[in-house]
Order: sequence, then C-alpha cells, then structure tokens
Amino acid sequence: MGELMRYILDRSSEDIKSVGGLCLIGQVLKHFGFANHFSSQKTADILKTEIALLCQARTDFNDVELFRDDDFFAEALGLARVPSEPTLRQHLNACDDSVRSVIKKANWAALKNVAFGREKVGEDFFIPVDIDVSPFDNSGSKKEGVSFTYKKWDADGLISQVVGG
Repeated sequence: MGELMRYILDRSSEDIKSVGGLCLIGQVLKHFGFANHFSSQKTADILKTEIALLCQARTDFNDVELFRDDDFFAEALGLARVPSEPTLRQHLNACDDSVRSVIKKANWAALKNVAFGREKVGEDFFIPVDIDVSPFDNSGSKKEGVSFTYKKWDADGLISQVVGG
C-alpha cells in the first residue's frame, strides 16, 4: 500500500464539483490495496472506474465519457487515464469468475476491517440500523399484512381511535 494522498479542505467561492467525494472513494480503494488483488493494472483501473461511476448512481457504460477529460476523476482514483466507453464495456463484459472471485475477496478484506457501531444491552450486542418508518396512506389498497402503526394509522389509512392510547 502506498502513501495516502492528502487533500486540503478550505472555504472557497469556487463551484463545488459533484464528484468531490471520489477522492474518498479513491483513498478507501488505495487503503485496502484494491489494485493489488488483480494481476493487471488495467483490470484494476477498469474496475475502479466502474466503482466510481456506480458510487455516483451512473449505471450506463456511456457515462464514463463525461469524465474522459476530467483530471480530478483520474487523479482521485489513481488512474493513468480514464478508459473510453468501448474499453470499459469490453473489459467489464470480459470479466470471468476469477475476477468476480477476487472482487468478492477484496470486499471481504475491506469489510472485515470496518468497525460497525455496536451497543451492548445486558449481555447482548446490537448493531444500530437506521430505518425509515414513515407510514404511508394505503387507503383502499387492500394490501395484505398491513398492521397498526405506532402513529395509530390502520391499514385503511384512517386514524384509529384507541381507548387509553
């Protein structure tokens, strides 16, 4: 693993690039030695490019063309250059089970070093999970398995009258 790049964050009146978070993605990949898991640098660069696109919710191969001349994109990910759409498509389509296996192992190697928050309650440990519990008005939907919510809404979306509640 090489030395991590340092970025200086400062206030500015410049436009903020929507891809600014890619420097963090690049640093995480570098920290966990992502490129070291692959036999060729080209394969690692193709995969890092795809990861960066997916982190921006870009699922189309052609989206890589938006970043072909973006020096920051390449620098943040440690790429010599950003691949073209045909190169990205061909290499990703050519990935076989051995590459998929290496990706899976790299993911596990990274995840085993992540400390998820834990809360001890009595003798048990729990991992806090953030869940959106917003009730929706399902009036007239006839959905099965819909039950009374903590906000006292029933399956028909009507406020229920609960004695003592």
